[in-house]
Amino acid sequence: MKKISVIVPIYNTENFLRKCVDSILNQTLKEIEIILINDGSIDNSHNICLEYKEKYPEKIRYINNKNIGCSATRNLGIELAQGEYIAFVDSDDYIEKTMYEEMLFIAEKEKKDIVISGINYVNLTNNTVVKDIPKPLNSKYDFLLRENKIGNPYNKIFKKDLILKNNIIFPINTHCVEDLVFCFKATMNTNKIGYIYKSFYNYILHGNNSIYNLEKRLGVFISFNEIYKFIEEKKLTTDEELMDKFYKLYNFYAIEWTFDMLLEEKVSKKDYKKYKKIFTEKLNEQKFLNFNSKKLMIKCKLKISLKRNHVIYFIFKKLKKYIKLFFNL
Repeated sequence: MKKISVIVPIYNTENFLRKCVDSILNQTLKEIEIILINDGSIDNSHNICLEYKEKYPEKIRYINNKNIGCSATRNLGIELAQGEYIAFVDSDDYIEKTMYEEMLFIAEKEKKDIVISGINYVNLTNNTVVKDIPKPLNSKYDFLLRENKIGNPYNKIFKKDLILKNNIIFPINTHCVEDLVFCFKATMNTNKIGYIYKSFYNYILHGNNSIYNLEKRLGVFISFNEIYKFIEEKKLTTDEELMDKFYKLYNFYAIEWTFDMLLEEKVSKKDYKKYKKIFTEKLNEQKFLNFNSKKLMIKCKLKISLKRNHVIYFIFKKLKKYIKLFFNL
């Protein structure tokens, strides 16, 4: 029996695909199946997948599909998976050779439904690597903290029975923070979560188009509405520690991170006004906004306005400096 099914959604990543697949094939754990799913690529990805399928028929399953999006592709992979555990690798990333052997060892030894490791952020522009390792857990819901990698599916292995039994899927109606929805539901449906304090997953950093990100980031509100609905269904809205962790995630992704793109110089005045209005309206629609979230929203809007007006921002920075000097006397 295969221990781990590794699901790889593929879309136009011909320049990275070989390194990705090779890193999975070269794992020290041999009881692996690799599920390559081409999501309607228009580059040479299909031919590369065919080449690997023909060379490693006992290890690789290949599905050449029409374009349905990353979430739907991952969901298809879950349906096809035959392994005891499920893992995800993005087709432009790669993994260290002992990743699955070490994670499976923890899963089996400690009887864990989910095992989480760290991530290496690889910047190809300046050839730098930043290691990001989870922090030790100190309280009940610390696994929900952003610094403990709650929002990333690719640095985890999931017990397949946990996913299927609780009908956990990636939402297909949003393309922003959809990974967090999947991981939040998975981790909340078990208390058997293990950590390995090493970085195995190599995440390649790419430059992004600002306007595309602004459009895409509107989906953050759909994602958080689904997470909050899940918390309501579990009757956990009165759990103060859980809600504190929820709001920390919400305040970062839906407020700070969403507004942050509006600070970019590339965003024109026209787009700045358009998206600031949309983001503000979407935030005000959230029925679960708390006092701190509203304060943070106002602070972010003020920050954007100051940053966009260079003269006012310069004066503000100077005043802030002198105020600090005054009170330090």
